Amino acid sequence: MLLTSVSEYDSALSHLDDALRGCGAGDDGLKMFIVANRGIVHRHLGQYDEALRCYMTVLETDRMRERWGDVAADHLNIGNVFNEIGDTERASDHYRKALEHFRLMGDSAGVVGVLANMATVWMSTGEWIKAEHALREALDLALMEGDQLSESNIRLNLGIVFQQTANHEEALIQFGRAGSLYALQGRSLESVELLAVTADSYLALGNLLLADSVLEAARQLIDAKGLDYRGFGIHYRRARLCERTGEDSLATFWYERAMHELEKGRIWTGGADAAGYYLEEDRGQTYRDYAAFLIRKDRPHEALQIYRQFKNRQFRERTTSWRNAPVPGGDSTVVRLAFMLTDPVSYVFVHRDTILRTVPIAGRAAIESEAMALRSALAGPASLPWASASKRLYDLLLGDLQPMVRSAAALVIVPDGALHFIPFEALWDGRSFLVERCEVVYSVTGDAPASSRFPTSGRAAIIAFDGSGPVNREYGPMVPLAYVQTERDSVAACLRPLLEVVSIDGEGDVRAAARDSLRIIHVAAHGLANPRRPGRSALRIAPADGAHDGFLTADEVEAEGLHADLVVLSACETSLGRLLRNEGMLGLTRAFLAAGSGQVVSTLWRVSDEGAGRFCSTFYRTWREAGGTLASALRITKLAMLKS
Repeated sequence: MLLTSVSEYDSALSHLDDALRGCGAGDDGLKMFIVANRGIVHRHLGQYDEALRCYMTVLETDRMRERWGDVAADHLNIGNVFNEIGDTERASDHYRKALEHFRLMGDSAGVVGVLANMATVWMSTGEWIKAEHALREALDLALMEGDQLSESNIRLNLGIVFQQTANHEEALIQFGRAGSLYALQGRSLESVELLAVTADSYLALGNLLLADSVLEAARQLIDAKGLDYRGFGIHYRRARLCERTGEDSLATFWYERAMHELEKGRIWTGGADAAGYYLEEDRGQTYRDYAAFLIRKDRPHEALQIYRQFKNRQFRERTTSWRNAPVPGGDSTVVRLAFMLTDPVSYVFVHRDTILRTVPIAGRAAIESEAMALRSALAGPASLPWASASKRLYDLLLGDLQPMVRSAAALVIVPDGALHFIPFEALWDGRSFLVERCEVVYSVTGDAPASSRFPTSGRAAIIAFDGSGPVNREYGPMVPLAYVQTERDSVAACLRPLLEVVSIDGEGDVRAAARDSLRIIHVAAHGLANPRRPGRSALRIAPADGAHDGFLTADEVEAEGLHADLVVLSACETSLGRLLRNEGMLGLTRAFLAAGSGQVVSTLWRVSDEGAGRFCSTFYRTWREAGGTLASALRITKLAMLKS
């Protein structure tokens, strides 16, 4: 397995396959060793389904042979995979089973490893007391065993737990002891990260001199050991320190250094490494804080450039500058609103015609609390006080923007955080819904969509399936959709006068459709959002057969490049998935956009098949017959639905 240590993952898999083929009939132990190592490689590649299949296969064999030590290790490996994909419930379940087996066997090292990993789950969910208890038990065992390697890592995490609960004095004690051990072990990278969090506690205590001293020590270690790619955290903290001391030019210098290292780090962690795909919380916070700093220094265009730099990572080649760039057609009544949620103050970038302003609004915590309250009210019984919740959120988001948005014909919204969960159209100003005043369009990049009219030529594809068939173990049972065929026929009738309409009848047709230049893809099917594993968010497009499971996942959409000028997802919760603060909402909508689609119409809610079908038929008919834009046709359809 030396190859995995130098990231030659494909070569590692090839060698493991050769080794597996060379095993004899009685080499079950060796086979399972090879399969387990395949799981390790797949996990490093971010191929979590394959990793789980390998680990589960090994677990079943080890159970049958009553190899309880190996069973414990198998549960630990499986728990680690679920932990990495954010499925904390199943991660905890497998960690508990691993812990039980390790305890029964008296394997202290195994117990320490599981407790440390369980603590990371509770740290990710904010359950600090549970995390502290697990880490203290692990620390006691590590001390008994003289395991200094584990001790140092446990003390680091224990310090972070104390830090998060504002016990900075105790945090500094743990950081100091971990630092001594890291120095003895020659672990330079871990030492840099430790110095960074140590500086955070000194900053929180107001001890700026010690914070500066610690950060300078970290910088010297980075230079001495050639660890530039991890320097962003130190540079970011020095920038924040310079802000505190009023040294604006130095703050700008250190922020720019941090940005430079972050951009290099994207290349360094890119490719097949799934960990490099997402922008971690600390990295994203660096961009946000720099943008907020530039706003406070009255440099709005630079602030917007920094903010969009991380919001648009997947779409940079399709992103244009807002500076002196009116929307298509020069329509100054279209206003772009990009929300940046931070505490204690959030900001809105407001772009109208060629003028860019930044407006401070309420902090992230207050806005996200009201956003989720509105979502609950809209999703619940009609008796819930949705109007008051909608008005409160309207005031928080748009109240201070009235002079700039009052006469807007259309708003292009770039949501942030929990704002991905709410329909801006439903915001209530006390007299009317926002959709009654103007068109509302959502954008990942903030670029205004093209003024798209109904296409007069080309091909459209329809995917329609009622969901009948055997129960799928991953996605569960599904109620057949009685209206799907009616929707298929109705939508085809709306499209057919001007477009050639084809059908995608299963996963086998997807690859061919991806190579086609499609104007429209319409999907009428079951939609299944997966907040734990957004790449597994799926559309049920066909019955299962020997080669395919009948589900089109977000990962498959992006991998195959399935796209069209317009994609309409007439299915449940296709706007949802997993919300990552710095990436936005990952799921089906994001996948179709990343695959190259121009615009996507999707849903925030569970919808009835008949209601969704009637909505889509009305939308297409309005778009074709009224001669307006796609956005105006959607607004007309929504208004008609409001009145019905």
